[in-house]
Amino acid sequence: MIAPLRDYGLTGVAWYQGEADVGRPGSYADPLGAMMRGWRAQFRQPELPFLIVSLANFGPSASKPVVSGWADLRDQQRLGVGRDANAALVIAMDLGERLDIHPANKIELGSRLARAAEARAYGSSTPVGPEVVGARRTANGIEVEFKGVTGALQTWSGTRALAFELCGTTQKSCRYADAVASGANVRLVDDGKPVTRVRYAWADTPVTNLYDEAQLPPGPFEVPVN
Repeated sequence: MIAPLRDYGLTGVAWYQGEADVGRPGSYADPLGAMMRGWRAQFRQPELPFLIVSLANFGPSASKPVVSGWADLRDQQRLGVGRDANAALVIAMDLGERLDIHPANKIELGSRLARAAEARAYGSSTPVGPEVVGARRTANGIEVEFKGVTGALQTWSGTRALAFELCGTTQKSCRYADAVASGANVRLVDDGKPVTRVRYAWADTPVTNLYDEAQLPPGPFEVPVN
């Protein structure tokens, strides 16, 4: 389907898809990477930028940690983009409609896409938005580190960051964590129970309040605790 267009010049691609892949077995990150490589080959542009829109919120919110195909797909989008130096992830989980798969707030989504395009296609040094780097255990709790933060992370309408989970090896072991933003990091209180990973915004429609000073949120993720 793309081959007939290959003689057109492109500066970049905005890709807003993935809903139909929710719940399918296997890694979405792998075919996403293959698609980006395939398009670059077709257009003969090995560094063609891709802006991947992380799925917007849709479906039920959660009052306890849950299994979420939408969150898993968003995390796979994050992993796929993380492997590609010429791709950027644009977060939309806070812009959607819980009861409508087509989010109405296209203006803010367009603004975030434009910011990402400036960075990936036009050489701007402006950060695209907070991206998780990893989590590690410290004497003061579990520290989650972010990059791409403008200013400092902040929590809206409260002193605590919502939607962080500490997890052991099973789904049943996941529990919500007390989380405080500090600079470009978020510190989770260690509750003394087994912890092997941290999850964030792990629901079809997560309720979150963590943003940087450019009013950009980090997206959903699951990372191991080192």
